[in-house]
Amino acid sequence: MYQLSSAAFTKNISENRRHIYEHVLMNPGTYLRKICKETWLAMGDTQHHLFSLEKEGLVKSRKIGQQKHRYYYPVSITDEQNELILAFLRQNTSRDILIYLIDHAGSTQNEIANFKNFKAPTIKWHMNRLMEAGIISRVKEGKTVQYFIKDPESLTDLLRNYFPTIWSSLSDKFAKLFIQIYTGKRKVHNPSW
Repeated sequence: MYQLSSAAFTKNISENRRHIYEHVLMNPGTYLRKICKETWLAMGDTQHHLFSLEKEGLVKSRKIGQQKHRYYYPVSITDEQNELILAFLRQNTSRDILIYLIDHAGSTQNEIANFKNFKAPTIKWHMNRLMEAGIISRVKEGKTVQYFIKDPESLTDLLRNYFPTIWSSLSDKFAKLFIQIYTGKRKVHNPSW
């Protein structure tokens, strides 16, 4: 049976810790299971290294609302609202809804439910979580409730900095839309832009 020398063992721990640290730097707002899955490291080892990284002051973590996950961030992210937004952007459904609201500000719950192909109660649950986190707001006119992103500038900055693939596809989409509007091939339906 092969055994690692203590120097090789220490080097392996350092490499794993560095790998986890770099993963958190590149994926702020990620959580334990996702880190394990994406780094191919065991749960116990990952927990140990995250604990050590926090103790060393290189990463920080927090629970959001009543969720069971603890989200991890580099200490360089100091704005708590940005931490919240990043945690929600790491969740597929929340991210899809937020990106949809960038392009379709003022959408109703039914419009979002149709977009996601989910039942209205499921979308309502997601919208309530996003509102509780202060990421979106709602405006009620009569029986109609519309949803808006509270700080679209912060959201787009975080997408640009930490989700380059998504940002690139959004940029392409908006560039094409701008060209269509500029050339008169598409009429502007929302003059409040």
